[in-house]
Amino acid sequence: MQLNEKLKKDGLFFPVDPGPTAMIGGMAATGCSGTNAMRYGTMRDWVINLTVVMADGTIIKTRRRPRKSAAGYNLTNLFVGSEGTLGIITEITLKVTVLPQETNVAVVTFPTIKDAATAAGDIIRTGAPIAACELLDDIQMSVINRAKTTERTWKEVPTLFFK
Repeated sequence: MQLNEKLKKDGLFFPVDPGPTAMIGGMAATGCSGTNAMRYGTMRDWVINLTVVMADGTIIKTRRRPRKSAAGYNLTNLFVGSEGTLGIITEITLKVTVLPQETNVAVVTFPTIKDAATAAGDIIRTGAPIAACELLDDIQMSVINRAKTTERTWKEVPTLFFK
């Protein structure tokens, strides 16, 4: 969230969004995805270079060649998602993208999970530019209502949220 606040003034954003308290280092170590993964991919797609401290103290940079080069191992993607087991990530170079001019949200309810899943598949196949698609069942909608974390009361039926 802090990174996106800084990027916003330049009309840019970092689309990987696993949650409001996520930190870049943890996101890289876990190979996180998040709500925007449907359109923008996961952390692995947005990391250009890493500086990693190995167990013996050796410091390596994962990408020294031009991006188009196919020579050598893809060490960046080897470390992204390795949970810190291969080394400790100390520096990360990220790609960013242009901030969308508009973002709309749609909420659609369905009588059954099967109907919701079928509709989601049909909509995705149309090629609509969807950034996120989340399916919640009646129990999850009930939990949201009981938690009172939103101002409205939702129908407690299978629901698709689109961004």
